[in-house]
Amino acid sequence: MEEAGAEGHLASDTPGRLRVRIRGDSLSPIMQRARALMEGRPGVHKVETNDLTGSFLVRYDPHRHRTADGIAMLRDAGLIVHQMEEEAEIGLPEVGQSTTSTSIIAALSDLDRRLSLLTGRRVDLKLLFPLGMGALGLRQAFTRGLGLSQIPAYILLWYAFDSFFKLHVQPARPGINRPNPPSS
Repeated sequence: MEEAGAEGHLASDTPGRLRVRIRGDSLSPIMQRARALMEGRPGVHKVETNDLTGSFLVRYDPHRHRTADGIAMLRDAGLIVHQMEEEAEIGLPEVGQSTTSTSIIAALSDLDRRLSLLTGRRVDLKLLFPLGMGALGLRQAFTRGLGLSQIPAYILLWYAFDSFFKLHVQPARPGINRPNPPSS
């Protein structure tokens, strides 16, 4: 009687090295069958398995085989290997911003909005931050010169300019057509 196969995902893929993480119970017979099949192939240098972690590592000659060849050999042994693109299609969540960074951004955006409303839209954090960095840079320049002391003035002045520029760049608005340059 043919044993049921197992499923896994491609954990690492570099030329000459393929690692698959296999899910399921009682992996030993399946992994041993796959190992025996892989070790007998020309161009396969070494096969390592770990039943506890479900890890299946194949070291091969990258001039003789590609990743697809290794996956095909594993499928012949009864292992179904999902690649990351396939797993994304079956509903794995996308990696986004952390909850901490999202909370910090939300708090700063709220503070920026409140400050802007309080000052009649004359001052906001996008203005105060670069002004503060510029003031620190000027203070540093007057007290210690433009030399390379603790925090050089030119660094603070650069941060003032850079933050002001980045905070005030307007994103391109959809639906606004820019005129095409005249053709020759």
